[in-house]
Amino acid sequence: AHRKRGRVMHNVVHVGMRIEQGLPSMRTRGALEVIHEAFRAQRSRFEFRIVEFAILSNHMHLVVEAKDAEELAAAMKGLAVRIARGLNTLWERAGQVFADRYWSRVVRKVHRRVLLGPLVPALEGPRGADIRE
Repeated sequence: AHRKRGRVMHNVVHVGMRIEQGLPSMRTRGALEVIHEAFRAQRSRFEFRIVEFAILSNHMHLVVEAKDAEELAAAMKGLAVRIARGLNTLWERAGQVFADRYWSRVVRKVHRRVLLGPLVPALEGPRGADIRE
C-alpha cells in the first residue's frame, strides 16, 4: 500500500514522477522539448498551475498549485499521459513510461523558500549547459 496523500486545497504541492528503469534520459534536448510542450498544453486545463520544476535523468520534481486533491489528480493524470505519449513517440517505442503513480507532499510555508531555490522557474526553458545531445 502507500501513504495517504496530504490534503490539497489551494496549496502548493511538491510532486514527483519517476520513469521506468532502462528508458533513455529525460535530460536530452528532445525529451525536454516533449516535457515542455506537455507543460504548455496543461496550462489551459484544470485549476492547476506548474510553478517550478526540475527534470532529472529518470525522474522529475514539480511544484504545483491545485484547487483540491481531485484537480491535482486529474491534472497529473493528464500531464503523465501527454508526457508518456510524447516520449514514446520520441523514443520510437510503446508501453508504460512512468514507473508508478506520482507522489505528492503539501509544501508548508516554512519549507517553501528552501524548496523553490534550486528548481528551474516553470516554462523558462531548459538550461543549455545541462542538456545532453
